[in-house]
Amino acid sequence: MGIWNSLDNLLNLEVIPDKERVAFFLGVYNLGNTITQALAPVIAAAVISIAGFSAIFLVSFAFAMIGGLCILNIKSVKR
Repeated sequence: MGIWNSLDNLLNLEVIPDKERVAFFLGVYNLGNTITQALAPVIAAAVISIAGFSAIFLVSFAFAMIGGLCILNIKSVKR
């Protein structure tokens, strides 16, 4: 996990468009990660209470597909 995080942060630093605002861009990136990790248990609890435990797998599949489609829309990264 440490190797993954190191490589991910290196890639993020390479593609940040404004080198003067690195802290801002990394802050937004970290906020995006933190918000999703905070909302996931709330969404899971709602799904379990509405449709049962097995529905979690369908919802996670749907979110994974949405994330994959969002990533596929990235055509290039400008430096």
